[in-house]
Amino acid sequence: MILTEKYCYSSIGVRGLCESYTSYLDDYGISLNKASKIADSSKITGKQLIDDSVKMAWKAVLSDIAIAGFKFKGITEVINSKYNNGIANVFSFSISRNCDFEAIVLQKVKINILTIADISFDIVADGDVIYNSSQLGVSGQITFDFEKQALDYDTVELVITTSGNLESTDNNTPFLMNAYLICDERILFCNYLDILEDAVKIKASAIILNNTIFNDRYNDLILYKSSEVAIRVSQLDSSLNLLNGDNKINQKGLYQLEIDKLSIKLKGILDKYKCSCCFECQSNYRTIISLP
Repeated sequence: MILTEKYCYSSIGVRGLCESYTSYLDDYGISLNKASKIADSSKITGKQLIDDSVKMAWKAVLSDIAIAGFKFKGITEVINSKYNNGIANVFSFSISRNCDFEAIVLQKVKINILTIADISFDIVADGDVIYNSSQLGVSGQITFDFEKQALDYDTVELVITTSGNLESTDNNTPFLMNAYLICDERILFCNYLDILEDAVKIKASAIILNNTIFNDRYNDLILYKSSEVAIRVSQLDSSLNLLNGDNKINQKGLYQLEIDKLSIKLKGILDKYKCSCCFECQSNYRTIISLP
């Protein structure tokens, strides 16, 4: 599961697909027909190229935004436990965050089944089941490893439940766990989808067009329009500029200029949140945007 999918949901695509997109890459010259021509064997279809590029663009925008002059806290609470050789009497454990900008990160959960039993294991986020596992006639230690799945949630409460004759831990539950709460600035920034979308669309468009390089497909766009595409990529995102110094058409692409504009639009945010949960108190605040 990807952070941007949970924290920043915005339906960006192209016209001509069945999905009900709310914002379109067509505004920057990316059509379904063009994406289909650019998509090679690594993407198969134009739709996959579009969807993957939008995800990459969200990650890039959230990474490129930086607010200086304040300190955003990191891990605020570590949650773990150890076995105490007893028998568990409580088969549910709840993790709650303390403020809107914290994420609950669940890495690993272990249970130790003392006698052969049928086991159910569930994770519920704000009332919705997000993970379920049932195993029949098992015993011994079972590990539920979520590190590769990135189970981090901006949910208010995460509840883990199981059943059976299980060994207890020092919190009177059978859960031997690694989890923590962390302040994540992406949750903050994603409250402002409307001002981030243009930067995402420009970045996604540049990523899509940049796929013409080393493309293993051959068509009129790849063969005859490559030089024009290189210029357009440079216009959109100067970090992808492969033109030599004499042929550079700009120092900053549309993406870099849009990121610069965000610094002005985000200036008033810190006064609203300073000294609250996840924010260290600072006497002076200013907002800047930094790009690699």
